Amino acid sequence: MTGSHLVKHCLEKGYKVIGISRSEEYPRVMLPYLYNSIKDSNFSFFKLDVNKDLESILKICDDNEPEIIANFAAQGEVRSSWENPLQWYETNTIAIVRLTDELRKRNYLKKYVTASTPEVYGSTSDNIEENHNYY
Repeated sequence: MTGSHLVKHCLEKGYKVIGISRSEEYPRVMLPYLYNSIKDSNFSFFKLDVNKDLESILKICDDNEPEIIANFAAQGEVRSSWENPLQWYETNTIAIVRLTDELRKRNYLKKYVTASTPEVYGSTSDNIEENHNYY
């Protein structure tokens, strides 16, 4: 959901936003940028899978030359990581490394931001804060 709020914020500021996911967009109630009855013309959505459609994703990037890309945990739902850990690993590790490696070669890209889900910290006895180091 954090990604959807970033999309809403960017659209309110007048930025062009491209969303890519292998899943359909979630129901309107979970996407604040779709609350209005008129869909914002600065937003485009592509149903693509980072595991299978890397070339298509890169083409979209190359055609639009974004200065900033934000990745909100390629597969961020905790439940799916428990139900199918191999797929979760392939998506969030192998496919994202491939994507990141290709994006680093793009001169138009100024910033690449990755937001993850809390399970990357594993089990801890302390409270975790946003600036907490990985172990």
